[in-house]
Amino acid sequence: MKLMSRFIKLRVKRYLLSKSKEQFTVLDGLFKMYLSGELIGVLKNYGFIDICIFPQVAKSNYLQIDFKYNSKNINIEFGDESYDYIIYRSGISATEYESNLKKCSYGSNFILTDFLRKIQSEAKLL
Repeated sequence: MKLMSRFIKLRVKRYLLSKSKEQFTVLDGLFKMYLSGELIGVLKNYGFIDICIFPQVAKSNYLQIDFKYNSKNINIEFGDESYDYIIYRSGISATEYESNLKKCSYGSNFILTDFLRKIQSEAKLL
């Protein structure tokens, strides 16, 4: 598993090095945080547990993050131009999952910490 993780991190690093800083997107910033270890630290600071991060650098780039908070499961998938997320309890049906999945665009001022506070608030209400 560690070998695979190092391979994936190397692919992400090569991908980022192939772009100029001016070309960086929100997703690229998240990739950079992932490589440095900052991303997992930020998630832990919000009390999220059982954090799993799955980066993908290929034809379609994304960063999927799964974690738990207050006995709820949370899945976020950050893409190049948009992201989606869902907060759910274990045992949800596939139909419920699809209907509760929230699709969002980054907008001009996406701030990760603001989004994570929103996730916390929504999880407390569920």
